[in-house]
Amino acid sequence: MAHNKKLKTSKITSFFKHNEKEEHDDEQPSTSKSDDVGDRPVLPEVQPEESAVEGDGASEAKDDDEADAGFDDWVSPNHPPTSSIPVVETKTQKILFQAKWYQSYPWIHYEPSLKRVLCFYCAQAEKRGLLKLAKNKEPAFVSVGFCNWKKASPRFESHQASNCHRVAKAAMSLKPEAKIDVKMDANRRQQQETAQRALMKVFKSLRFLLRQGLSFRGHTAEEGNFQQLLNVFRDDDEGLDRYLKRSISFTSPQAQEEMIQMFGADIVRTLAAQIAKDGPFGVMVDGTQDITGVEQEAICFRHVDDNLDVHEEFVGLYELPSTSGEIISKMIFDVITRLSLSTDNLRAQTYDGAANMLGQYKGCQAKVKERQPLALNFHCASHVANLIMQHAVSDCPAVRDAIQWVHELGVLFKRSGKFKGIFQDIAQDSLSDDQPVKPSTIRPLCPTRWLCRSPAILSVKDNYEPVLESLREMASSGTSESAVKANGLLDRFEKGATYLSLEMVTKPIVALEQLNRSCQSRSAIVSGMLEAVKVTRSQMMAWRTYEEFHDLFEKAVSKADELDLDPLSVPRKRNPPRRLTGTAAPFHPTSPEQHFRQQYLAFIDAIIVQMDDRYDSSQCNLAAYKVLGDMLISGKDVLAVQLAMYRQTTEAKSVQEAREAYKAMTPEVRNLFPQVATLMKLLLVCPVTSSECERSFSALRRLKTWLRSTMTQKRLNAVAVCNSHHLLLDNISLQRLVKEFAGRNEKRRKIFGF
Repeated sequence: MAHNKKLKTSKITSFFKHNEKEEHDDEQPSTSKSDDVGDRPVLPEVQPEESAVEGDGASEAKDDDEADAGFDDWVSPNHPPTSSIPVVETKTQKILFQAKWYQSYPWIHYEPSLKRVLCFYCAQAEKRGLLKLAKNKEPAFVSVGFCNWKKASPRFESHQASNCHRVAKAAMSLKPEAKIDVKMDANRRQQQETAQRALMKVFKSLRFLLRQGLSFRGHTAEEGNFQQLLNVFRDDDEGLDRYLKRSISFTSPQAQEEMIQMFGADIVRTLAAQIAKDGPFGVMVDGTQDITGVEQEAICFRHVDDNLDVHEEFVGLYELPSTSGEIISKMIFDVITRLSLSTDNLRAQTYDGAANMLGQYKGCQAKVKERQPLALNFHCASHVANLIMQHAVSDCPAVRDAIQWVHELGVLFKRSGKFKGIFQDIAQDSLSDDQPVKPSTIRPLCPTRWLCRSPAILSVKDNYEPVLESLREMASSGTSESAVKANGLLDRFEKGATYLSLEMVTKPIVALEQLNRSCQSRSAIVSGMLEAVKVTRSQMMAWRTYEEFHDLFEKAVSKADELDLDPLSVPRKRNPPRRLTGTAAPFHPTSPEQHFRQQYLAFIDAIIVQMDDRYDSSQCNLAAYKVLGDMLISGKDVLAVQLAMYRQTTEAKSVQEAREAYKAMTPEVRNLFPQVATLMKLLLVCPVTSSECERSFSALRRLKTWLRSTMTQKRLNAVAVCNSHHLLLDNISLQRLVKEFAGRNEKRRKIFGF
């Protein structure tokens, strides 16, 4: 008996790793009268020693929460710190719960309400009634709890190998069979979520094609960009692949059209809300023909935000039954009404110089002013600059002919591959570091845009020698039509007068082209345009001197000698009719320089006269604008108080300076000048050009091609708006559009679950 007691003591000491000296063999722990035979230690009635319960506040709070939780609240075994588990005391030692048991027996669950451990699987299975077939259930691990740490290891081992534990673990691993209606709801919801994700991919594909201006359908629907883009997505998305195989996938042309209209309408609503918020606005209208010959009228709005930043927005293309001023004016007011804008805020209108737009009585501007007299009318500054150059060239025969020959050379270069090859070879041989060759710029001149011709003229001038050699070789290559044309052009370009005429036109056309570009900016204002015109006119006056022409003439003579061109000479004398000269003797130039100087000065004078006439600030609308500008700068008249304060604060000398000064102010200082801000908005909202409409024509040319000529007007309008406002298109919430599309009828709501 004594021998057995010594073995038990040795086992306990080695297991718990006590450092204390072993006690006598006859010392035994006290027992309790529980169902765990007679070996269960008695739980202490007092708190453990201070060393066993010390810990931070977080651990204590966690223990309190665990004590409040019932067993049904646990989803996994509770493994608290061993310091929170009560200590078993015997007469000679204290037996602690060992942390390593958590790893060896992960099913151990400490139940705070019992202050004992249970088998998590057995206890849970018992509560669910899953242990009816189990044999030898142990209450200590099922319901009562176990706390005899002295015999913990053997009891844990025996329980883990018991039939009850195996049955409980197997029963808990089986998920309860769901009801049929629950299964159907879960399956339906899964299908709806898959359909939602697939519809999102469809919208993303549409947005990409709209942004890039690409076609949706090809020769067949399967070969189109839209279907091929979805095929790229479906390779990595099984849900999308299953969705697209359904009979109803909302990828038909009708569904595409509806989605495209949603994108376009969302952008237009955003633009309309911003225009309405900013108050005063101006309107720009211009027309062009699409690839099928249909007249398309583009309408754009100009508005100024609270920070005095100018915005020009394209809102659509419209097909009209006629292009009369009355019809176009009705279209303008119809668009204003559809965008929920107020006609009272219309303050400016800008068009080209066509009679149907600027007619004094029946033009569009006159019809608009009948309903809104405060809408000032401005002739497009870019169109005016183009007309100035056109009339000036027409008044100078030498310049007119030289430009026409440059155009004919461009036509030959474009149509004859043989001539193009000859020119490129010769130009490459004569290539030097200080004179780069740009044969690609030798092209036909634009028949209407005169201020886009300078690159072609400069290219011919810079490559004059290669042009002559190419024409000579082409003219001697045979009797084809291209050879005949090359021979005729060679005769023209071999004259020194042709080169001098190109020199005469170069500087003026470049200056007017720069004026045109400066006015095309979206932030350009009328006062700034008038200042730019004044600077350009001053430059023209500086070029109208004998010294300036003498330099041009000497340069042309030097070039003629270098290239062996026909020398400059005075043409044959011709006396004008006496009815024009009277009795006075007619004037005849005595030298080539005098003769060509007369034409040069007439050309510059024509430009100056046209600028004075077409940019006349005394015109009705420009005069009204000038009054507003002078009011802002001078600081007097109607807004005396605020304007005087603003003038004293900023000392601005132009509308642009006043605008920049206002933008630099803090919000508190800005609030001192609300009327000044309104006045500046009225000045800034006046469009300088209708270039925004021209930009929409570029988009129209990209979108409606020969391959897409059957596009309807409604679709064209939406596609053009999306392509022109790609930043707004990128910021559209696809989730919102998907919900709107899916919620439009009951059938869609069932499919997508919205």
